Amino acid sequence: MNTLLKVLGDESGDALRELRVWLSEEPGLRGRMRLVEREPDEGALGPIPEVLQVLIGTGGIATTVTAVVAWLQTRRGEIAVKISRGDVTAELSVKGVKNADATTVGDLSRHVVKLMESAETADEST
Repeated sequence: MNTLLKVLGDESGDALRELRVWLSEEPGLRGRMRLVEREPDEGALGPIPEVLQVLIGTGGIATTVTAVVAWLQTRRGEIAVKISRGDVTAELSVKGVKNADATTVGDLSRHVVKLMESAETADEST
């Protein structure tokens, strides 16, 4: 199923590229990502990254969410990642995970995974 990741905050295009590199280290995600870009603004050089499209099957969402949380824990500033799957969207932020203990991070990750899996279940029933 198609999962979209969008980085929110300053320098979101560069951060999205960095997230892509981070996620490509996960064996289950390698080769399953595509950076969707828009045309550059007038006078700008090169396309602007908009969203990272990740094609994953059952179980892959857990790998994706866990890796996104780990990436956010390494960031500074006001950065968030919006994860969308079908009609379901969740937003994770540096502020929400940076200083959280392992139990809190695990609970949050499991909650987001369960939420994203509900989109998969809804898609299969239609």
